[in-house]
Order: sequence, then structure tokens, then C-alpha cells
Amino acid sequence: MNKEESTNHMWFLVKMSFMLLLCLADLGLNSSLEFDDYTPTKKEIEENPNLDEGNAQNILVLIFGIQLVIQISTFLTLFLMMCDTYLFRVGLLGVLARQFRGVLLIHPAYIAFTMIIGGYRVTEVSERSERA
Repeated sequence: MNKEESTNHMWFLVKMSFMLLLCLADLGLNSSLEFDDYTPTKKEIEENPNLDEGNAQNILVLIFGIQLVIQISTFLTLFLMMCDTYLFRVGLLGVLARQFRGVLLIHPAYIAFTMIIGGYRVTEVSERSERA
């Protein structure tokens, strides 16, 4: 392996490691958002009157935004990895798109579903805080 191939291999490993870390972060957020309750209990509000039930919605929106940024970053990292392929360099984008059709279709659908579910979660938290 010459020096240029070694450098390309190193950058591929860096991009792949970054993408795996992003996927693990997305997995962690997906698994925790469904079960974490960000609204304070009545006992917690009595103990600390500075707590606000509206903060739960703000926290959820912030985490939801972070999750979307992570997913978009994952998609961009995948695109950067595809840019290093021979097919991309010589302009055979049609062949490249056919080989990665599943990923290129499923990932935007995954982002769209995350947006729908995130919106649903935020409205549920806001309705729950209004009922209380």
C-alpha cells in the first residue's frame, strides 16, 4: 500500500467510525425518548416551586432537534464516503445510485418518520401538561 492509499484508507476509517458513533447516538436517543418522562411530578413541583411543566416540552424539542441533526449528519457522512468511490470520481452516478438505492431511499424515509414521531411526542407532552 502506497502513501496515498494509506491516507485514503485512514480517512475512510475516520468517516466510518464517525458514522457509527452517530448511529449509536441516534439509537440511544430513540431508545430513551420513548421512556423518559420530562414532566416534573406534583411532589417535585411542591419541593421546588421554580420547576415549570413547560420545560418538559422545551427539553423534548431540544433533544428532538439534536436527533434530527445526528440523522442528517449520518446521511452526509454516507454521502462523503460515497464521494471517495471510483464510480463517483469517474461520473457514473447512475450506477452508484442503483447500487445504493435502498440506503438512499430508506434514510430520508427514516428522517421523515422521526420528524412525524417527534412531532407527536411534543404534542403529547404539551397536551399532558395542559391537562395537569
